[in-house]
Amino acid sequence: MKALEVASFVVDYALKHDLEITNFELQKVLLALQLHSLKLDLNKPMIEDTKFIAWKALPVLTSVYYAYCYNGGLPINQVVLRDDFEGEIVIPKASVFSNYAEIVKIIKVMLTVKPWLVQSWLFKLIAFKNAIKKTLEQEQIKYNVELSTDDLLVDAKTFDLKVFIDPKE
Repeated sequence: MKALEVASFVVDYALKHDLEITNFELQKVLLALQLHSLKLDLNKPMIEDTKFIAWKALPVLTSVYYAYCYNGGLPINQVVLRDDFEGEIVIPKASVFSNYAEIVKIIKVMLTVKPWLVQSWLFKLIAFKNAIKKTLEQEQIKYNVELSTDDLLVDAKTFDLKVFIDPKE
């Protein structure tokens, strides 16, 4: 499935269920969904048309980031249904996802969990840490190292929503 299709599904779900979602949070949800799909089937990533790029704060799907950057850091208030490069974007139906209940659970958890827990998780991801290290070794100012599916497989094997349960609650 294309990154913008998955993103449109996530944003549509969030808006219909009164879950606030920013572009930054959308990126975290998409990464979690990608890791979950790789954990279920090591050869079948959910997002197939593009790779995550390691930026300083988190791995980003740049096509999605730029499609939703119109709001800056404010909550997204509409689904992007047209992209200048990809044309029309169709919001996938729930029936397209064989593991719909798990996908919804990931969306809900990632959008309601405390930000510091998610940030802590992001910086523990092996693929992300390696990409940042590679970037620094190349003395690049920008963080633009591509994370391949193989890079993400290591993290996918250990992906678990239980990580986001706040121990202080």
